[in-house]
Parts: sequence; structure tokens; C-alpha cells
Amino acid sequence: MTSEDVQLWRYEHHLTQLQLADLLGVTVLTVKRWEAAVQQPPWYLRLALERLDQLLQPEPESAPA
Repeated sequence: MTSEDVQLWRYEHHLTQLQLADLLGVTVLTVKRWEAAVQQPPWYLRLALERLDQLLQPEPESAPA
């Protein structure tokens, strides 16, 4: 996962750096470093973002019985 990937994912989900940091349990400085390519995102970040994708999707409405 590249710094551009992290930033694009965040933009697509309409999150601030602080919001993404809170969801991942890291500091906002860590997210800033990832996006600025100062620090390489960890290998498991892609897995964490895939899981967040699932959690952030609205649940489908049930059809009336």
C-alpha cells in the first residue's frame, strides 16, 4: 500500500486524517507520515482498511414482512 493509496482511501470515505487515525488506533501524526511518504504504511494496513470498508457500509434495509 502506497501513501497515495492511503490518502485516496481516506478521501473516498470522506474522513479526516484525525478520524482515520481514531478508527485505526494510531496517532494523526502517523497518518500524516503515511500520506506524506515519510513512513511506509505497515503491510497489514490494507487488511485493516478492507475491514473498515465493511464496517462503514450502511446496513441494507429489511423488506417489510
